[in-house]
Amino acid sequence: MEGSMLTLEFVRAFIGEKMYARGMQEYTEANVFNMEITENDEHYKLITANVQGEEYYSVHTVNIELSPQNEWITKMSCDCEYFDYRHTPCKHIAAVLIAYVKRDDVQPEPSLRKKHTDKSFKEFLSSYQAHTNTFTERPLNIILEPEISPKFRSDTLEVGFKIGLLNEHLYSIQNISEFVENMDGEKSKKYGKSLEFTHTLQAFHPRYRPLVQYLVDYVHDETSYSLYQSMPGYRMMHASDLPRRTITVKSYAIDIFWDTIKDLPFNIKEHYGILQAYTLVDGQPSMNATIEKVEDGYQFNTTVLPYITGKKHTYFFDENQQIIYRDERASQAFRKLIDYFHNGKSENIFIAEDDIATFAKNVFPILQKNLTIQTDGFNPTQYLPEIPTFEIYLDMPQDNLITGELFAIYSHGKYNIFMLSENAGNRDLSFEKNMDHFFSPWFSAYDTSNHRMALTDDDDKVYRFIKFGILEMQAKADVFISESLKKLKIHSQTRISIGVSVNHDLLQLNLLSDQINLKQLNEILSKYDPKKKYYRLKSGEFVDIDENIQALASFKDAMNLSSAQFTRGTIDIPAYRAAYLDQLSKTSILDIQAEENFRRLIRNMKDIEDIEYTIPQEIEPILRPYQKKGFRWLYALKENHLGGLLADEMGLGKSIQIISLLAAWKDRKRALIVCPSSLVYNWANEINKFMPNMHYTMISGFANIRKELIRTSLENDILITSYDALKRDIDVYRTMEFSCQVIDEAQYIKNASTLAAQSVKAINSRFRIALTGTPIENRLSELWSIFDFILPGFFGSYQKFRTNYELPIVRDQDEFLEAELQKMVTPFILRRRKKDVLHDLPDKIEDVYFGQLEDEQKNLYEARVQHLKLMLQKQSDEEFKENKIAVLAELTRLRQLCCDPHLIYDNYKGNSAKKELCLDIVENAIEEGHKILLFSQFTSMLDTLTQEFDKKGIRYHKLVGSTPQKERAEMVESFQTDDVPIFCISLKAGGTGLNLTAADIVIHYDPWWNTAVENQASDRAHRIGQTNVVNVFRLIIKDTIEERIIQLQKEKSNLADRILSGEGVSSATLSRQDLLELL
Repeated sequence: MEGSMLTLEFVRAFIGEKMYARGMQEYTEANVFNMEITENDEHYKLITANVQGEEYYSVHTVNIELSPQNEWITKMSCDCEYFDYRHTPCKHIAAVLIAYVKRDDVQPEPSLRKKHTDKSFKEFLSSYQAHTNTFTERPLNIILEPEISPKFRSDTLEVGFKIGLLNEHLYSIQNISEFVENMDGEKSKKYGKSLEFTHTLQAFHPRYRPLVQYLVDYVHDETSYSLYQSMPGYRMMHASDLPRRTITVKSYAIDIFWDTIKDLPFNIKEHYGILQAYTLVDGQPSMNATIEKVEDGYQFNTTVLPYITGKKHTYFFDENQQIIYRDERASQAFRKLIDYFHNGKSENIFIAEDDIATFAKNVFPILQKNLTIQTDGFNPTQYLPEIPTFEIYLDMPQDNLITGELFAIYSHGKYNIFMLSENAGNRDLSFEKNMDHFFSPWFSAYDTSNHRMALTDDDDKVYRFIKFGILEMQAKADVFISESLKKLKIHSQTRISIGVSVNHDLLQLNLLSDQINLKQLNEILSKYDPKKKYYRLKSGEFVDIDENIQALASFKDAMNLSSAQFTRGTIDIPAYRAAYLDQLSKTSILDIQAEENFRRLIRNMKDIEDIEYTIPQEIEPILRPYQKKGFRWLYALKENHLGGLLADEMGLGKSIQIISLLAAWKDRKRALIVCPSSLVYNWANEINKFMPNMHYTMISGFANIRKELIRTSLENDILITSYDALKRDIDVYRTMEFSCQVIDEAQYIKNASTLAAQSVKAINSRFRIALTGTPIENRLSELWSIFDFILPGFFGSYQKFRTNYELPIVRDQDEFLEAELQKMVTPFILRRRKKDVLHDLPDKIEDVYFGQLEDEQKNLYEARVQHLKLMLQKQSDEEFKENKIAVLAELTRLRQLCCDPHLIYDNYKGNSAKKELCLDIVENAIEEGHKILLFSQFTSMLDTLTQEFDKKGIRYHKLVGSTPQKERAEMVESFQTDDVPIFCISLKAGGTGLNLTAADIVIHYDPWWNTAVENQASDRAHRIGQTNVVNVFRLIIKDTIEERIIQLQKEKSNLADRILSGEGVSSATLSRQDLLELL
């Protein structure tokens, strides 16, 4: 093939006819795909392809390497079982080679790719076929009997075979290759006069089929190997070209062969070609030897069996009993002796006195382990050398160099074991060698000039040598250590005492260390690596990185201590570290000594519930017990110059707890509340509702108006602004000082790099509180950013926090660090779930959330109001009565404008205050794991909201009047068990008759002012079967028809019902003045 490219003829010859045919089938069925052909630096072609496996889900990967110029196959591999077991070409390799040769032809269509029945199920189905055949064709029960000639010198077996019917005359197979070709082609052949059959595996007796398959596979493998080795030309070769009467089973394959025939009859060809039936048994044969004292020496006699060795076993042949013993693979030393006894025909050996010592020392122990030995006048111990003791001399002649000398001590002298020439005949060199094998690995090199071992420039080895090596040497020898090496110590159980006291508004730490000074200790901690077991000081000494060092490293990071602070030993830290230090003093192995003034501070912080901070009398009766506890917690934080995160679940009234704090704070100056823009007016409404005498200012409107509002605010004013407005006005705020700063929906600053986060942290405020209903325990970057606001510097930089806490906890699941972090933050987080305070709550909590019209939406609304006022004012009483329907339509448009101007103005581009408020509530509720019912009487509003949900990837159900009854029932049933968080319902379509107790939050987007209708809708969630507290939120736009109707509803509920339900429109009791009151 020299100078030519790969051809199909060569592939067929290389693979073999049967495997080539299988490969062609794989190629034809388009099972070869993803074939890539590349060249390496030496211009060898590398072919990589996938081949579809027999099961639909299995895919095999084939790699083939072709030589330059003539494209010889130099390497090949496939990840299928066939190739892994035989290391010969499989059908997948064949298919890829065919695909490579035919790569320029039109390829088979993938659509033609045939799917095969799963292999295991196909075999299951074949059992039915086999069962059916038993009725149509009598099994032939042909047997294949091996005749084995062991070749002891080469560890091989020559095996021939006889064939015939069970219990009848057997015929020798004259050509094994032809037999295999007949099996491959399922051909018929006649053996002698009485045996002719079609060669299939089923024709053979079941016990003999594994042997038949073994023989077929053997010839296939050998044929492929022969073709693969033929260089450089080739010719067409077939199995029948290699006639033979026997196969040769080599040492590496002997174990598999014996496993195949172990339960079958077989014959062994003994001397002179005599065949004898043998039996294979597992176990060690009984072999004997005798040693007898005779004149001038000893007579040694032994009877050992010939053997053949495989990869795992040695097989001993006993001709007397016709048994083959299969034993664990014999040692090389024992096989060497057996070979000598057989090859030298020397089973009776005379050993002179001069040589008996060598025999006793080297040969007798091997024989004793494997044979039954009888002795007469022979005592091996008297010829064995004296067992030495050992002395080891260790020294450190210079820095970073440790030397070791090893001496064997005999009664006749002391010998350096690295100088074997000294009196070697009288030394137990084997025993010394074993000691050398133990001693030398503790070092890194051999010093040839001084005949000693050396250890240099390897801290890991030096540490192990000092900590473990010397101790282990002392267990085996007398060890002498120089004074210079004794100075190389390992410090363990490093202890440090930490004194804690209060110094004005700060905590003072005093660090003391007995064993090593603080500078050295800081050196260790600055390069602390929890994966290392030690640290080496500049002095050369080692320090164990034990639990004390680990605890101290965690302490230094948690306290955010600099190297300079640590080395100085006396450190001032913020008071907010007190609770963490108190926990450490009880749980850590660190020795923390708390002085009395520190213990007093801790008692004050712990007695929050017992300290009666006065709640303003206007608000005290309204607060629930858990809210009073929240007030005391907030006030205690303020009193102790700390900060906190109030993380109560949505609906538990975080804002009223903050308002209570601000009202009770007697000497408070300005306070700043920062929240999403949709909640600014809600905060104002909450203050009006609970503390109407407390002054506040909403910072909204255009930039110049906002700045003027900020500048003219009162000294004890509460400024309420949005995150967006704060970013724009930050330069004004920088010049001001605030007693208190509150950020609502603190997840807005979870990304510390945003302008919102940077702005709230830039405010000069003495007491800081963050509010969120979203759990943050598993979002460590968000936790860092919030704590960087409430307690600046608490964790240091984010990069440091990420390295010390976030990555080890999230990536490495470090439970120790997670517990440490929990200890640090717990005192500053108060989170209650509804389920935790059920006894304090009614089963339904109703709240009104207010929004405010701004910009274009406000202009459109006011214009529409003016238009309606003019229309009413110009009409006579008679005209008013005739046009009430048109007036009612105008009222509906005003309410739609409050919902979203898009409902009546298709081209509206501005914002919708209520839609933004609703989306904020929905997203926060979903974050907390709640399920929500969202009601609106306008189906077009539900369409608008669901479009927003689609953009945000929020899943939902939607039920409107046109929803078919069957689909409606399926949605209701699904919502009760699925993980879809929100159900959007048209008030008229779903206000009654639904059981939706999976929801625990109800939102009335545009409440139906008939209270009974609205309550019926809320009761879809709040009914029998509901196990949670239900929160009902009504969304109202302030200073609009919506707010005025609430007021009117309280005063003239019947009139409000008539106006907005359409009832009584023609009634004489509905006057123009009634409608003007709404506008």
